[in-house]
Amino acid sequence: MKYCFLLIVALMLEGQMMAQDSSAIIRQADLVNIERMGESANRFVSDIEKAEKRYLKKIQRIENKLLKKLSKIDSSKAQIMRSNSSQFFGTVMSRISKPSNSNYFGRLDTLITGLDFFGKGSNDLTHLQNGAKTLSNSRANLIEFRNKLKEGRELSTLLNERKAFLREKLNDVDFAKYLKSYSKELYYLNASVNEVKQVFQEPRKAEEKILKVLSQTPQFKEFMREHSELASLFRIPDDPSDPSGLSLLAGLQTRSQVSAMIQQQIGTMDLQAIRQNLNGAQGQLEQLKSKLAKNPDGLEDLPDFKPNNQKTKSFWRRVEVGSNVQSNRGNSFFPVTSDVGFSAGYKLSDKSVVGLGSSFKLGWGEGIRNIRLSSQGLALRSFLDIKLKGSFWATGGFELNYWDRINTLSIFSNLSPWQKSGLVGVSKIVSLNSKFFKKTKVQVLWDFIGKANSPNYQPLVFRYSYNFR
Repeated sequence: MKYCFLLIVALMLEGQMMAQDSSAIIRQADLVNIERMGESANRFVSDIEKAEKRYLKKIQRIENKLLKKLSKIDSSKAQIMRSNSSQFFGTVMSRISKPSNSNYFGRLDTLITGLDFFGKGSNDLTHLQNGAKTLSNSRANLIEFRNKLKEGRELSTLLNERKAFLREKLNDVDFAKYLKSYSKELYYLNASVNEVKQVFQEPRKAEEKILKVLSQTPQFKEFMREHSELASLFRIPDDPSDPSGLSLLAGLQTRSQVSAMIQQQIGTMDLQAIRQNLNGAQGQLEQLKSKLAKNPDGLEDLPDFKPNNQKTKSFWRRVEVGSNVQSNRGNSFFPVTSDVGFSAGYKLSDKSVVGLGSSFKLGWGEGIRNIRLSSQGLALRSFLDIKLKGSFWATGGFELNYWDRINTLSIFSNLSPWQKSGLVGVSKIVSLNSKFFKKTKVQVLWDFIGKANSPNYQPLVFRYSYNFR
């Protein structure tokens, strides 16, 4: 009996130790995700700083050209303006070093408050090796990223004021070309900051893991309500009789007071006229909503040109990776083959994509009774897609096809055995509800130079393309 009791105690202790080890592993995984989140925030800060430096240099260069032209018309005025320009660009970054709290970023606020929550003992993350340091560094990176986003907005405001100043001082001279270029670079500066913000909003494994842990912790909701940035902006007391809370609400009208004032003001008005005015106001609001959808930062920077939305994206976010399939009929020399290809396209703009690709030629045999898989060659491709209208695109490209088994790499040094094809045609994007295939294209192409490639010439090519991203 004594030995049974000792055995039960040992098993209980072992189970407790295993649970502790499991809990430690979970806490360690949370810490790794926090570190990755901080590294991502640091990269975002770097991206914003690079964009600010690049476009500030471009804007300053435009203003220098403007002042150079002004000096030929009014040298004294140009000298005064040049001194003002040097002072402005010399101090513009220091003027936004303390951004206001006018912009609120909910996702960032939740993550920063979550790190504060972890730092106060939740999950014992601070007790792990380098736990406190990781939390501190990641929190600092997130706060710096939040400040950079706010700085970007402040910088946009200052540059808009600068543009209005130039327009006012130079209203007697035709500098529309320079001011338009100024507006263009300012638009792309704002778009670059918005692009970084959009990338941050996209789900990533580290952030999603942290948010999931926080959402499953009941104590965090109370902590968020008391310590978040949102709580500091809108601090409403729980107890209505709390004197400190009542002081915050001093001067605010009650619902009954507002209702009485509305009844007093519109009590004698025609209700039909009110409805008509409300309908008109709703139409104007819809127009403003459509404009704000195109420019989330406000209406003051709506572009007077057609912007290239791809210009502010990183290289990898402009790359489309996909696959394509086409089949060729068989003849006396070649079996039925299918080209299974992969491609990478680079978005020059929203309406044009250029890229390269290759395909493997897979032979199926000579008929349904004689199916035999075999290697039938390789193809190298280039392509250019230009959007026509709606879901239709014009497609063109040049291809090299090698119709034989690949036994040596020397085939790439001598292109004479390769058969040339020049393809032009039309592509249509087909919508598919698929998470894997982001965009599907059906292509009809005409080979206008492949007739000399007998015996395998196929004038019309039907190709199906699938983009993964």
